[in-house]
Amino acid sequence: MPPEGRRRASTVKVTDRSRRTRRPNSGGVRSITRPPLPRRSLAPPPRHGLWVTRVDVRLDVRPRRVGHSSIGCASPGRDGTCPGPCPSAPPCALRGSNFVTLPALTPVRPDDEPRTSPTLRLPLVVGNTPLVRIDRPFTADDRGFWAKLEGFNPGGIKDRPALHMIRRARERGDLADGARIVESTSGTLGLGLALAGIAYGHPVTLVSDPGMEPLMQRMLRAYGAELHTVDQPCREGGWQEARRRAVRHILAGDPSAYCPDQYHNPDNVASYAPMAHELLEQTGGLDVLVCSVGTGGHSAGLSAVLREHQPHLRVVGVDAVGSTIFGQPARPRLMRGLGSSILPRNVAYPMFDEVHWVAPAEAVWACRRLAATTYASGGWSVGAVGLVSSWVARTSAPGTRIVAVFPDGPQRYFDTVYNDEFCRTNELLDADPRPDPDLIEHTSHREVTRWTRCTTVTDPAGPAAARRR
Repeated sequence: MPPEGRRRASTVKVTDRSRRTRRPNSGGVRSITRPPLPRRSLAPPPRHGLWVTRVDVRLDVRPRRVGHSSIGCASPGRDGTCPGPCPSAPPCALRGSNFVTLPALTPVRPDDEPRTSPTLRLPLVVGNTPLVRIDRPFTADDRGFWAKLEGFNPGGIKDRPALHMIRRARERGDLADGARIVESTSGTLGLGLALAGIAYGHPVTLVSDPGMEPLMQRMLRAYGAELHTVDQPCREGGWQEARRRAVRHILAGDPSAYCPDQYHNPDNVASYAPMAHELLEQTGGLDVLVCSVGTGGHSAGLSAVLREHQPHLRVVGVDAVGSTIFGQPARPRLMRGLGSSILPRNVAYPMFDEVHWVAPAEAVWACRRLAATTYASGGWSVGAVGLVSSWVARTSAPGTRIVAVFPDGPQRYFDTVYNDEFCRTNELLDADPRPDPDLIEHTSHREVTRWTRCTTVTDPAGPAAARRR
């Protein structure tokens, strides 16, 4: 090190109150020598790629109580968590803990950049998303729920299956190095596949329809994806089937290309096992899981793992009005990200204890209400899940641990959910939902047009299809 960069070791006086005896003339003060501080690297940033540093994060998510300090328990342990029953209040929310701790991942430092490929760097930013407590004024009284904020991933919840499906396809040899990835998407999986394409070195072609938001189109192109838009829906299967036919046409012209087929790929389901373990670690166990249903991936993947640990877990599915997943007739749908006009094989019908259908106006109301009262909001799926979760919290016994999966954040819905002109045009404003959903005896009992629930969930394709699943 050059002379001008050297630093002298410094001597610091520290009062030592822990010693029972004092050395003569020490006055309770001892001297310790501190080594020189490390010189901070002034190296320029890498020319390409990105750095990722993940650290332990401790979030105070417990609701405040009278008699407690502003940062947690009145009598916290040395590690900052509640050691047991509090002297002035009931036990803290999640098995005595005032915090949800997010596990650390190994840091990727600037000095490591030349030796670390994007394949190793980019997946580090996905997962270990936080929980936040949602209660008053969004929910009644103090009966709230915990929201898993998947919008903290770069592109949302579908970053998880996108990375996993592509990694597994490469391992099996289904996807050769540098081969093209082709898939149908309404947006969120497209962001995840763009991330996977950059991480693993694959060009990405995505097929969507005119309903994709202009903001999402620009984002996907910015991330290097090639975007195709179909212009006519199919008579059977609507826009989704039209997109899938376009995908098949592209695959026919490029034999080396690979389609993850998110609707039927079991790797989609398997990708959510780590998220289930995150929930178990963060909550210590849960009683109710509320999640939206589209491809069926995260509802099936989470419930399968969680029920191994919590056999009595209650699973509540949330679908869109006009979706065929649970046996309703297919109708044009304004909401994107949940619901389907085809029957995905990934949907695990036996896992559901009940299903709710939510209409667009009801989802918009919940999105905006969540944003204004909790700051934790998102798009159509978040609004629908939030509305149903608030009802589940209100109608469940006190102390029931409810977790709702919020798949994304609000940013991509600037032109839809949070645009007054769009909402006015589609008659989505000033339509507060009823306090309770309608109830039907069977999923095909009648066509639903507003928030409705059913506690008898069956596979609309029949028993033979259920056995094949």
